[in-house]
Amino acid sequence: MSDGSTDRSLDVNEAKKQLRQTLRAERAKVLEPERLATAIFERLKMQPEYAEAGTVLFFVGVRSEVPTRTELIAKAASGAGRVAVPYCFKNTLKLVRFTDESDLIVGKYGIPEPRHELRKDARYHVPPEEVDLALLPGLGFDRCGNRLGYGAGYYDRLIPDLRSDCLKIGLAYDCQIVDRIPAMNHDGRVDWIVTPTQLLKCE
Repeated sequence: MSDGSTDRSLDVNEAKKQLRQTLRAERAKVLEPERLATAIFERLKMQPEYAEAGTVLFFVGVRSEVPTRTELIAKAASGAGRVAVPYCFKNTLKLVRFTDESDLIVGKYGIPEPRHELRKDARYHVPPEEVDLALLPGLGFDRCGNRLGYGAGYYDRLIPDLRSDCLKIGLAYDCQIVDRIPAMNHDGRVDWIVTPTQLLKCE
């Protein structure tokens, strides 16, 4: 006799797998990503929560993700608060303070990550509980704040370590917003989603 929770987990995982394939294909069709990223960040910068956050976590967009590097560099250069970027350590994400583009090297999965010297320097370490606003990647999102990642679970493990009042924001193109993301209790959620045309405050 099968366990009901196991069956549901298998169903959710299969649904996620199929949705990942669909959304990867849709995102790959996006034209002028830098222009759309500019629209996303212009919308985000209108929000006082972003302007006033003491510590902002950025992901460094790669491949067909929303490009974040231009705003990442500008935010760090502005001196308005502290900027952090993640790197993979075993099966978790560690956070390091970012000051300029020379801080980055190509790391695991081809993703730009902080230089090894910075990872070893405790002065650059940023504990997750010190993050006030986190910008998060994803293949897809729904209006309830459910997020579909790539399947490795790095951000799902990071999100619970952020403070409950840390504002978690998914950055996405409009084609990445779907009616429903299949989710389990351990899947991390976002509070807002920002696209080139809208800011969604999740239910």
